[in-house]
Amino acid sequence: MDLHGLTLPLAHCAVRVALRELDRAATAAAAATPGTPLPLPDLVVITGRGRGSDSAVGPVLRPEVQRMLTEEFYPPLGSVTAPANPGRLVVPAADVTAWAVHNLRERSRLISHVGAALR
Repeated sequence: MDLHGLTLPLAHCAVRVALRELDRAATAAAAATPGTPLPLPDLVVITGRGRGSDSAVGPVLRPEVQRMLTEEFYPPLGSVTAPANPGRLVVPAADVTAWAVHNLRERSRLISHVGAALR
């Protein structure tokens, strides 16, 4: 996902949309083949190096995306700067999978509660 040149609000939206799509893929995979591991990939986020940012402030997108991933998602999504490319973040597949599995379990739990309440 390339966030180059996006404003912070648009970058936030783009990250959320990309993760929502991965969540949908995980839901579909879990429904199609129950009990098998989810085949989710690393999420690669291109933030750029921050050359277009105010030099007094430094890069804006990369630290904000990293903050968002760790503070606004549960379980937190870790990220690392790609080796030899400071303009690229990688969210490991293990973190994406743990997040998606948590979402699947939470949805299942909520559906069970609603079903029990309707009985």
